[in-house]
Amino acid sequence: MPGPRRMYPAAREKSPGLNIYRGTFVTANTSAPSVITGSGFTVSAPSTGTYTITITDGLWTSRVSARAEIQDASANSTARARIGTINSDGTFTIITSSSAGTDANLTGPTVSFEFCVRNTGLTK
Repeated sequence: MPGPRRMYPAAREKSPGLNIYRGTFVTANTSAPSVITGSGFTVSAPSTGTYTITITDGLWTSRVSARAEIQDASANSTARARIGTINSDGTFTIITSSSAGTDANLTGPTVSFEFCVRNTGLTK
């Protein structure tokens, strides 16, 4: 059976009516991620275990789907990443939790995400 799906290479792609943002970043404890791959967004670390992703190209009206996962978490084998809040201003949060299950700053594991949104040129 194949292992977990890896979202490489990180990218932003457009489909008719949709924008798909894919990215990865390396957690850096309380600091903003030290490595970011992908385009069309920025990543910050405003509070414990929370990373804010900001869509910078303004091409979205509403979310279609979102997901996040931890990769390379050998030291934190049960650490998790999940989608937190999704805001109408083009930001969403990813929350990381420790092996104990509590929100936590992690150091080293890579977080991958995919965020699919409707393009601003379309109406519902």
